[in-house]
Amino acid sequence: MEKEILVSICCLTYNHEAYLRDTLEGFLMQKVDFPIEILVNDDASTDGTRAILQEYAAKYPELIRPFYQDVNLYSQGKDLCLEVLYPAARGKYIALCEGDDYWTDPDKLQLQADFLESHPDYTACVHDTLVHCCGGEREDYRLLHRGQDCDVRFEDVLFGMSHAFHTSAVMAKKSVIAHPADFFYVGLAHGFGDHPDGLWMITNGPVRYLDRCMSVYRMHSNNAAWSSHVDGAYDKMLEYFDGKLALLRAYRPYASPWTRPFWGRSLRPCTLRAGTGSSESPPTTRSSAGRASPTVPKTSSSVSSPACKSAIGRSGASRAGERLLTFCLRRTGQARILSCCAA
Repeated sequence: MEKEILVSICCLTYNHEAYLRDTLEGFLMQKVDFPIEILVNDDASTDGTRAILQEYAAKYPELIRPFYQDVNLYSQGKDLCLEVLYPAARGKYIALCEGDDYWTDPDKLQLQADFLESHPDYTACVHDTLVHCCGGEREDYRLLHRGQDCDVRFEDVLFGMSHAFHTSAVMAKKSVIAHPADFFYVGLAHGFGDHPDGLWMITNGPVRYLDRCMSVYRMHSNNAAWSSHVDGAYDKMLEYFDGKLALLRAYRPYASPWTRPFWGRSLRPCTLRAGTGSSESPPTTRSSAGRASPTVPKTSSSVSSPACKSAIGRSGASRAGERLLTFCLRRTGQARILSCCAA
């Protein structure tokens, strides 16, 4: 009797002609004692990505299941994993890697699956990732390098995925990651899904971190990559922090009792007017976004600075630090911040 597929590798690709071969080879080199499948969605690439995918799918038809889009669905606000790959996946676990990143360790899937199979209460298993700056801005570096295997801390996921794990490191239960709560669509409407994915996984159970570098994240890989348009793009950063605030507001009702101490006493937006010390609190809105329509209304024009974002949920945060942050933002011409300190 043929064994059931244990792990479904899900890969999204768009204009990754220069990188996709590395990605697919990283999948194919995996040494496992269980069945796997490789699901790859090409979102109407305009370069040679589709031809590469067709080549590999013809060569490995028993492993690779390609999905081709005639129009770009991401630009329409669609999540290709949720709407295309996850419904087609047959595995108990989902392993993620986008088409411009790649795996470097042939034992990656075996190590993660072994842990999850022997620890059924865990929702996911992740590992360290090497960050490669394609523009040569800095030398390659390990994203986390914690020094030992450990459980991922909730506060690390809360503050952002660069503190917790990269998408290319994720192996998660399909029963969890393929059925997100409504706050996922709030993040999706603002252009990111990794943070709500991380919050949903750790809300449903512990996540294990393996201190072994087994994937590479290509930063600034192409013009379609989010990271390629951040430096110096004030409007994009403004939208990003607005999105983070909306996501955290939508997530808060889902927080487990053991996570609530990290939230502090309040998460209140305020607008600091340039040249004054006055503030006003915009009304709080709850998204009614659903699976059929990921578009949600944006929050008011408050924005979280990196320093403020890292302070979300820290009870007893320093008011002196908040005043210093406000001063720095005013000096740099930014008139609005998000006050994340305790009331």
